[in-house]
Amino acid sequence: MPIEQIQNKLKGAQVLVVDDTPANIDLLYTMLTDEGYNVAAAPSGEITLRIVSDLKPDLILLDVMMPHMTGYEVSQRLRERFLPSELPIVMLTAKNQASDLVAGFEAGASDYLTKPFSKDELLARIKTHINLSRLISENRNLNIKQEELAQEKTDLEILLDTTTEHADAVQAELQQQAIEALQTSEQRLRKFLEAMPVGVFVIDAEG
Repeated sequence: MPIEQIQNKLKGAQVLVVDDTPANIDLLYTMLTDEGYNVAAAPSGEITLRIVSDLKPDLILLDVMMPHMTGYEVSQRLRERFLPSELPIVMLTAKNQASDLVAGFEAGASDYLTKPFSKDELLARIKTHINLSRLISENRNLNIKQEELAQEKTDLEILLDTTTEHADAVQAELQQQAIEALQTSEQRLRKFLEAMPVGVFVIDAEG
């Protein structure tokens, strides 16, 4: 698919930014809307879990270090409801230890970026995950459609077999009725002939 088509498909994609720091939300909002994304924001994990089903974002940018509920906990809760292919989650954090990265992926994150991050890298990650999610969704829908078509074909074959059997039965019944009607007609003719008197008529030259 040409790059232009991919970019056009991403226009209007919904990104949910989850961060308890307003300045971070403002920065990401400007960055993403400039690229044509629709952006929604949630200041906490609790609010995120309440709005995500109605909002149906294409991707979540999730801060790790938040009060009351960490990004790890939010991700774990979201994974109870959404597969990674259904809802990509990109974690953003200043924590850069290998153990932090492992914890993020174990919590269900699709990707992990450490702060400060490059704008180009973030946009590339977002684009990649949304495209991958949509391709998986399209493939899943195609498989469902193929299964439906296969079932319709099976149903039609069963209907055709049933119709053919019924037609054969009707034809056989009509043939039997015709044979029986002919036999009845022959019997009536035979009885009629048998009932006629037998005589000898002599006709002379004068009639």
